[in-house]
Amino acid sequence: MRRWYKYILVFLFFLPLIAPAGNGFVADTLEYKGVNYQRKLFFNNPSPDTGGFSIQQILVNGDTVREELRSNTVTLHLDRVPLEREDSLRIHVVFLEGYMPHLVNPEGLLPPNDFIFTYMRVRNENLIWRVAGVIGYRPFVVEQYRWERWVDIEEVPVYDSLAGGTYEYNLRPHYGANRYRVIKVNALGQTVVSREQSVRAYNVPQPEMVSTWVRERLEFTEVTRYEIYDMDWNLIKKGRDRYINVSDLPRGRYRINYCNTTDTFRKR
Repeated sequence: MRRWYKYILVFLFFLPLIAPAGNGFVADTLEYKGVNYQRKLFFNNPSPDTGGFSIQQILVNGDTVREELRSNTVTLHLDRVPLEREDSLRIHVVFLEGYMPHLVNPEGLLPPNDFIFTYMRVRNENLIWRVAGVIGYRPFVVEQYRWERWVDIEEVPVYDSLAGGTYEYNLRPHYGANRYRVIKVNALGQTVVSREQSVRAYNVPQPEMVSTWVRERLEFTEVTRYEIYDMDWNLIKKGRDRYINVSDLPRGRYRINYCNTTDTFRKR
């Protein structure tokens, strides 16, 4: 059985020390809790105005570790401490008050990534996927391939950050061939990409621009997702609608992506 307590995120708090650190400084302590996955942790180690460095001592489960502290970057090698893999960790970093160090990669105390997509299908215009492993709190992002690139179309929130489950999203396919996928950033900051799913939709109306010469409003024959760019491909507007207010645009030519088409129009 999984021991889910191992997947609790890192906790950080202060433990003030009574003893002074010398040179008029008072020492504080940062404490990190996690699990030993035998990785390296990196700390930014600030320098006081009087010289030297802030971190005075690092302890792992009460034992002082021998690491080089006379540097603005301190590396804690968890593969060198006398602990087994997946043992619980309590790391204390003693530093000079007012010069707090920073743990650059707290994900080093998180479990290895075992998040995967286990199922991906389209059923009745619903994109359905199942996942397993440690999910994390970041949302799923549904993407559609159009205009020769993958475009984010919706975020789907996570309802359980630890347990796998089933998710779905109601698709709004455009006319013709559609390609979809789901991406997710895992607990270690890595992007995991699902398999693609294809949908053919020739029974939906194909939007068209009513006119390529406009004054106040750009109009389509159907609701569609769109992006408006200047002629140098700088994005100006995007959304999903049938009518677009362009009264605030200067006169000139513009590029527009809509449905599965790229075109131009001129603002009078």
